Amino acid sequence: MNAELSDRILAFCQRWRIREFSLVDAVWYGDVCDDDPAEESENGVDALVQFEVEAVPTVLDLVQMKDELKQLFGKPLNLLLRESVEQSENYLRRQRIIKSANVIYDSGCCRPIASFEAHNAITPEEQDAVLLLDILIACRRIQRYTTDICWEKFQQCDCTLLQDATVQQLELIGNAVQHLSQRTKNQYPDIPWEQIMDICDCLVCENHRADAKTIWEAVQNGIPKLIQCIERFVPPEEQGLDYKSLSLASEPA
Repeated sequence: MNAELSDRILAFCQRWRIREFSLVDAVWYGDVCDDDPAEESENGVDALVQFEVEAVPTVLDLVQMKDELKQLFGKPLNLLLRESVEQSENYLRRQRIIKSANVIYDSGCCRPIASFEAHNAITPEEQDAVLLLDILIACRRIQRYTTDICWEKFQQCDCTLLQDATVQQLELIGNAVQHLSQRTKNQYPDIPWEQIMDICDCLVCENHRADAKTIWEAVQNGIPKLIQCIERFVPPEEQGLDYKSLSLASEPA
């Protein structure tokens, strides 16, 4: 890392009261940032930051920081907050990001690094593992939202927030399915991938608000079956980063 860039990173971190700044291998983030997966960092690397305790950046601050990082590195980087990553329910993504962290600024000083390229780029199998867990988490959230809720209650006006929260999770499911590799989709033909995307697209159509009955039918008829199918392939958290345990390289039982 040349001296000029080192000085600019040092100034950036001090100006924004960043305690630790790391480069991490890019992953499809889903629930920890708002970026479109299609706009993932071109160099396979993103920024992970931890602010000083007293620092409370606003959303506009984060937007400006991201613009500054693009100028610093000459390429777009997703800006990840370490606290958000550590709280993510997707333990495969969380472990992958934290494990790949290359700290280049810590407690007021910069450390030289050899390259800004990903040192261990995520494989398609690993990416699919992360996406499958995203789908499972979203399904389980929907179940939590609708526990002890009957149709009569769900359709009432005072449940619009619940309906919106459910649709948001269905949208996440649709996005994750869309970005699964065709190889994985072909490997599990018992899961109606295209139908899932069609249903999710219908529910989040920008031209109209999905009616409560349509949402309810998707929740009651589709979510329990999808959980049953996908939880067979997702390893428990204590199994760590063993992506191969999802058996993405073998035929499903």
